[in-house]
Amino acid sequence: MLVIIIIFSLFLIMEGKVWQTLRGTIFNDKGPIFCKLRKESNFKNFKVEHSALTWPDDLDLASEYLFFLTFRDEPGLQDQFKSWGYIE
Repeated sequence: MLVIIIIFSLFLIMEGKVWQTLRGTIFNDKGPIFCKLRKESNFKNFKVEHSALTWPDDLDLASEYLFFLTFRDEPGLQDQFKSWGYIE
């Protein structure tokens, strides 16, 4: 996985497919979990650890969630996404 950041956008390149933004994930989250990341300086302070995006204070986006965001429209992966609980 290759990750490039440009102002609240992470360009994830996975298996040749590009998915580009976490803005909606962070700004549309109803809970308080990602509110710290709404400040750009905090958002930029990420690391890639074990294929997951991590931030200080134990914030992270798991690799399977990033995979889901990138490939959510792939028909052949819908059963997998259901088993992970990302879709019904």
